[in-house]
Amino acid sequence: SAAPLEEAEKLFRREENSVGLGMAAALRALVALMWTNGHEALSAGQEALALLPVGELPMRSISTSVVGGGYWLTGEVEAAWQQLREARALHERVGNLNGLLLNTALEAHVLVSQGKLHEAAQRYQQVRETTAADREFAVEAAIRQAALYYEWNALEVTEAQLAEALAESSALVGSTLLGRGVLSLAYSLQARIRQARGEHEAAGALFEQAVTVAQQSRHPRYMALAQAAQVRFWLVHGQTEAVTRWRETWAGSDVPAPSYEEEPGALTLARVLLAQGEPEQALQLLDGLRVHARAQGRLLSELEMLVLCALAEEAQG
Repeated sequence: SAAPLEEAEKLFRREENSVGLGMAAALRALVALMWTNGHEALSAGQEALALLPVGELPMRSISTSVVGGGYWLTGEVEAAWQQLREARALHERVGNLNGLLLNTALEAHVLVSQGKLHEAAQRYQQVRETTAADREFAVEAAIRQAALYYEWNALEVTEAQLAEALAESSALVGSTLLGRGVLSLAYSLQARIRQARGEHEAAGALFEQAVTVAQQSRHPRYMALAQAAQVRFWLVHGQTEAVTRWRETWAGSDVPAPSYEEEPGALTLARVLLAQGEPEQALQLLDGLRVHARAQGRLLSELEMLVLCALAEEAQG
C-alpha cells in the first residue's frame, strides 16, 4: 500500500539512501502505470532512473519500461517506442522474463496508436502464449487483441475470444494489475458486436455495464473510453436528450485543444456537434486535436480526425 512505501521513503531520505529511494520511486512508477496514471508513471519512473545505480539492471530495466508506458499513456508514442526498445535490450541482457512480458504488452499498445495493427496483434499473441503465472497480462492482451479482430470485421472470432477472456477474468477479480478497469473495454466491445447485429437493447445494456465497471475501478482512462462509446451509441439511436445532457456536463467541452487524456470525449463531442448541425465548432475542435495527434505520431487518432473533418467540411457545403 502507499502508506508503508511513504514511510520507507522517509527513512531512506533520513539515511540519504539514494538506492532505496530509487527502488521506492520505481515501485511508485509501476503502481501508477497499473492505474493508468501516465504523468505519475513518467515522473516517478524518471526519478527512479536518476537515483538507481547503473549496475542495478533489473530495477532499471523495469523502470525504463514504465517510463515508456508513461509516454504511451500521455500520447507520446514515438518517445514511448524509443524507451521500450531500450528497455527490451535491458530485459534481454538480464533475463528478466516478467519485464519482457510487460514490455511486449506496452509495445503492442504503442503499435495500435501508431496504426500498425497487424504488428500489435502479433505482440498481443506473444503475451498470450508466453504467460503462465501472470494471467492478468494474458487476459488484457486477449481483450485488446479481440478489439483488433473487431476492426477487421471478424465478429465471431472477437466474440469467442472475449467470452474466453471474461470467463478467465472472473477468477482474477482481486488482481491489482487487472483492476477490473480493463474489463470495461471487453463490455464495450461486446456491445459494439451486438449493435452491429442489430441487437440494440442488448447493446445498450452492455454499454451501460462498461460504464459501471469503469466507474467502480476508478480508472479515469477507462471511464472516458466507456462513456464515449455509450454516447456514440446514443447518437446513432437518436437518444437526443441523453446526448444533450452528456454534452452539457462534459468537462472539456470549452477547451480549444483538449489533452490526450480527454481525446475520447473530445472526438465524441465532435460527432455530437456534427449531428446537431454545428460543423464550424466541430472543425475548430478537431483542428487543435489533429495538430497534437500528428506531433505525437498517433496515426490511428489522426485518421479518425481526418474523417470527421471531411464530414464537417461537407456539412458546411
